[in-house]
This record gives sequence, C-alpha cells and structure tokens, in this order.
Amino acid sequence: MVTFEKDGKPFVAMRRIVENMGLGWGAQRQKLAAQSSKYQCDDIVTVDAAGRAYPMFAIPLAKLPLWLASINPNNIPDPSVRDRLELYQSESAIALHDYWTKGLAIDRQRLEADEAAREKAIDELRKLRTSDRVMYRKITDAIATTSYDYHWEQENRPHRVRSLFAAIKDTFHVAVSGKTARALVIDNVDGTKPLLGMTSYDGDPAKITERDVKTGMNYLDRNAFARLQNLYEQLFLFAEQHMLRGQQMAMVNWEERLNSLLKANGYESFTLYADYLAPVADKRVREEWKVYKQRIKQLPAA
Repeated sequence: MVTFEKDGKPFVAMRRIVENMGLGWGAQRQKLAAQSSKYQCDDIVTVDAAGRAYPMFAIPLAKLPLWLASINPNNIPDPSVRDRLELYQSESAIALHDYWTKGLAIDRQRLEADEAAREKAIDELRKLRTSDRVMYRKITDAIATTSYDYHWEQENRPHRVRSLFAAIKDTFHVAVSGKTARALVIDNVDGTKPLLGMTSYDGDPAKITERDVKTGMNYLDRNAFARLQNLYEQLFLFAEQHMLRGQQMAMVNWEERLNSLLKANGYESFTLYADYLAPVADKRVREEWKVYKQRIKQLPAA
C-alpha cells in the first residue's frame, strides 16, 4: 500500500490496492471518480527516485474503509483475499454498530498485545474523564450530594455554588502552570498561529470551535497537561468515593480538601478565583477567532 501526505492528511494510492485484490482498475477508478465528493478523490503528483513527476489517483486513508465496504466479495477471484475481505467487512460492521450504540469500539486482542495502542486508548479515556464538561458535571453532582448545606447555599449564595468549580479549575491550572485558566487563554491565544496558539489541542484542525479556544488547558505544554489530568483524576476519585459512601460535609470543606490534595502532590494552595478575567479572555478569544477565520478563508483551496 502506497501512502503519502497532502495538507497534513494521509492519502493512499488506489491502483495498487485494486489490482492486488484482483479487481479491474478501470472500472474501480470510474466508480471512485463518479463519487468523487464521497471519496474525496485526488490526482496527487508524486516524484519517483529518478526525479520524474507523475500523478497518482488517491483517496484519504480514512475513506479506504468506505470503499472496501462497497466491494462485493464475490467479485474477488482469489479465495484467500475474498475471505479476508469478508472478515474485514464483518468486523467493520460490528465495530460501527458498537460505536453508534455504545459510544466506542474496542479491539481487545490488539489492546492486550500492543502496549502503545493500549496506552493511547487509556490516554483518550483519561481526557474524556478530565474534560471541563465531565468534571463540572461530576463535581457539581458530588457537591450537591455530599454537602448538607448545598440547598441553603444555592438559595442564598448561588454565585458561590456556581463559582466553586471555576475556583477548583483555576486552582489546578495555577498549580501546574502558575496561571489561571483564563490567564492562559489571554496570554497565548493568537489567530495568526497554527491552532490559534493551542499546544495541547489534538482534535481535527478543521473542527476547532470557540469553546476549544476558550479552554485554558489547551494552552498547557504536554507535561503540565499530564499533571493537570492527574490532579483531576484524584479529585474525580475523591468525589466518587464520597458519593458512594454517602458522606456529608459543609461546602467550605471542599476547599479544605482541595488544599489537602494540592499539598499531598507538592503544590501550594490557591484560593483567589479571578472572575474579572472572564470578560477579558472572552474578548480576546472573539478578536483572535476573527483573525483566524479570516486567515483560513485566504488559504488556497485544497
């Protein structure tokens, strides 16, 4: 299989794949070209070892499973290739079903045998567990469940309840970087830079949202990001333990436990929540977002 990159995206040359499967290249090229927008086909010019340039008909590697699913196994002359294609199509159907019904598809055999793949899967799950939205929901649920004065605070001092998670978030960000989440955004967001200056964002560059740009942890370096995840994981387990045991405490105890957690990890406590930075950060994001979108529009079409 011949693969190469274009605009940061991996592509695969189709002719060799088609012919190795025993199919006619002419008919398959015509089928792909007729559905060019579906397969995102492209004639990509490559240079061989002798310096000669020639085009290769290719599709993004991510679209290869789509094409393989369209092939009728009965048209494959080699029985061994036909069997492998049928197995691939069957496993792909199961994986797709698991993805849509369970939210994920797991290759258990590969994860058991491939340590790198296993660590990557664990890292992705950790990111989901420690995302702002997941942690906010988990911590606010824990506060409501374990704080005997929660409802009184909600009725009489609602701002305190709303700002507690933001204060927790800022405390952790300061611990690992010396800056609050909003300060990280203000100091680093830049519409003229790749990914608007984000250093820990690893999603699709074409799908960046303003919410991503407003998220302070996306501007941490890899080491600080990993330490932040570690702190969130510990807080996650602490909250879960209190919910499971049905323990009750005052809301003020959450701040005390938070400081204890920081000290146990060798960090200093931090109690000042810089709420005044929120409008400043939002304004900076709006300004740099406009710069970024304008820059993207001016890029030549792929």
